Amino acid sequence: MPIRTIHNISLNPNFGGEVMVIGLGCEKLQPERLLTGTDDVQAIPVESASIVSLQDEKHVGFQSMVEDILQVAERHLQKLNQRQRETCPASELVVGMQCGGSDAFSGVTANPAVGYASDLLVRCGATVMFSEVTEVRDAIHLLTPRAVNEEVGKRLLEEMEWYDNYLNMGKTDRSANPSPGNKKGGLANVVEKALGSIAKSGKSAIVEVLSPGQRPTKRGLIYAATPASDFVCGTQQVASVSPCKCLRPVVVRRTA
Repeated sequence: MPIRTIHNISLNPNFGGEVMVIGLGCEKLQPERLLTGTDDVQAIPVESASIVSLQDEKHVGFQSMVEDILQVAERHLQKLNQRQRETCPASELVVGMQCGGSDAFSGVTANPAVGYASDLLVRCGATVMFSEVTEVRDAIHLLTPRAVNEEVGKRLLEEMEWYDNYLNMGKTDRSANPSPGNKKGGLANVVEKALGSIAKSGKSAIVEVLSPGQRPTKRGLIYAATPASDFVCGTQQVASVSPCKCLRPVVVRRTA
């Protein structure tokens, strides 16, 4: 999964197709292994001049390493600066949605609004991705009926089963969620949190289920089975080619 994640992040369109690799040079994960394609993974074309090895004998200190990195980056920046903006249809959008600091109002205010926007984008042919296994586990019974076919429904259940087994291995249960911040915001339990979380997905049919870091093969509403940690979920969605992120914000309320 780490290799797939790093590999697919470099294919995210926000990088403009200009990739440089920086490493010590002695890692187990060598650039060749990272850049090579497979039957279902696109190869990454990177010139040897764009691979910076920090242990290269030409480097005589930290400043030498920094200068080498900057020189390579400058070459890529010159190419990127030659690009021109183009108007694209909404169907080319890939939007990732994620919760952040959920409270008692998330499921009745912000998330339904995001869900409504999600449905509008899907109708335009765009791809919308919602995630976070821990956030939807206790509302999975409301998601499986929305699967576009039996295969997608089974994939949803498989990801939830993996999560249940993971918790059993650690001898814990789902009641450890919600977090203290969620409870302070008025969420009583994980079921309330899950019901609010899935509101982001709107009412569209779920057309595909992705494991962490996988790239979508279909357009429409997609469930990406990522962890709920903000930075991990965001990283996995970027690896799944999502160039646009919608992190539902926290509403700060003033009390008298």
